[in-house]
Amino acid sequence: MNRPDRLLRDEAAMFASYLRQHRLRRGRRRQEVLAEFLSIERHVTADELRDALKRKGLGVGIATVHRCLELFASCGLARKLKVGNGRAYYEHDYGHAHHDHLICLDCGRTVEFCEPLIESLQEKAASAHGFLVKRHSLELYGSCSSCRSQAKGS
Repeated sequence: MNRPDRLLRDEAAMFASYLRQHRLRRGRRRQEVLAEFLSIERHVTADELRDALKRKGLGVGIATVHRCLELFASCGLARKLKVGNGRAYYEHDYGHAHHDHLICLDCGRTVEFCEPLIESLQEKAASAHGFLVKRHSLELYGSCSSCRSQAKGS
């Protein structure tokens, strides 16, 4: 899926502004990692992102990729998901509709979903306790049907 040019410009400007505010250099490597991250429309690990950069002939080290992903999360471009297998996945956050996640603890498969009833119940609970929800994250951990089928076959 191609991202609209306006969204890409907004994301690049948002990152540049964050770097200026925190007195961090833009750096060619950071820009390369950002461009590649924004071109991937799925949950991605630092290793997968580094491998994608490597396939394009860009020799960016894994430590640089990790630091960039943390910067993207800090400035609101990315959201970090920690999966039960100890791996961290990142997804685009800015300009994307809210959704929650089902995460397989066995294979790491992640399914995005939005359930209006859950959203409504969360708002109701927050209101009952005098809270105004600004954002939230719901992650449900378990085993996907594929992993359960494999376990039965073993």
